[in-house]
Amino acid sequence: MKSFSPDLFFYSTIIFFGIYIVLQIYIVHKLKIIISRLFEIIFHFENVLIKFKLPVRAKPVKIKKNCQTCKYRLAYYNNNSKFPGYLYYRCQISKKKVAPNFLCKDFVFDPQTYNV
Repeated sequence: MKSFSPDLFFYSTIIFFGIYIVLQIYIVHKLKIIISRLFEIIFHFENVLIKFKLPVRAKPVKIKKNCQTCKYRLAYYNNNSKFPGYLYYRCQISKKKVAPNFLCKDFVFDPQTYNV
């Protein structure tokens, strides 16, 4: 006598996975609500702290003014060097070779190359 037919097994697994997916959607929805309320509490708490505390200004980051962060520094490949693959740097304005830590009077900060 068969007590568990393949059709019953198939339908019960479909029902089980359907309930499982609905439960997962419900849990994700509840987590979204909890996280949004948590952010509301944090922002409210931050506003309360600002009323009782003087705002602290962030210390500005001091930029090193050297040719490593200069807008006009260009890298060139030196074929005639004793060392293969040797790079040297040249200023676009003065056309002079410059060391990476050199500071010239025409320094202009290049934000694209800073902290690379």
